[in-house]
Amino acid sequence: TLAYSRYLGGTGNEAGHGIAVNTSGQAYVTGYTTSANFPGGAAADAEDAFVVQLDAAGSVLLYSSLTNFAGNDRGQGIVLDASGTDAYITGFRTNDAANEAAFIAKLDNTGAISYSASLDSPAGNERGLAIARDDATGVYITGYTNSSSGIATVGAYDTTFNGPAASQDAFAAKYTDTRAAFTLVYATYLGGYSNDVGYGI
Repeated sequence: TLAYSRYLGGTGNEAGHGIAVNTSGQAYVTGYTTSANFPGGAAADAEDAFVVQLDAAGSVLLYSSLTNFAGNDRGQGIVLDASGTDAYITGFRTNDAANEAAFIAKLDNTGAISYSASLDSPAGNERGLAIARDDATGVYITGYTNSSSGIATVGAYDTTFNGPAASQDAFAAKYTDTRAAFTLVYATYLGGYSNDVGYGI
């Protein structure tokens, strides 16, 4: 039974890519916008990731936040902390070398970004597509990369890119949330000779 349905956007393009719900029935959505009049602010670049929180009835926008990282960025996945108030998102942004870098960010209960980190190789592109957290301080992301180096950590399951130059590997990475920053625990390639993508974790 459909409880509610509402539009969310401005005069540009919007897409919702990830959703999470807390125990109060409040929905958190991430995606991206190109609108100069998106609720909560204007997109600073051609594409900006957003996070919004809706009340349980879907009638009140409790907050709307744009990441406004340097360059274009998109939110792809979202998960909530144990309290159901702080949100973690992953996605991808344009890095300094004009390639794509996967990112992870934590937002407080007002929608403000507390801190973030990037999984980034200057040699290619990384996209974070899904995110999960454990009952302690671990936050996990997956997605894909076409970077042949600069991603896997020492001692990881697979430290070698598996395909030809034109292909892509899935990856999995774990971060520790220190309550002040994210610390990378491990990152590993996952794949074979052809194309591989991680969509859920």
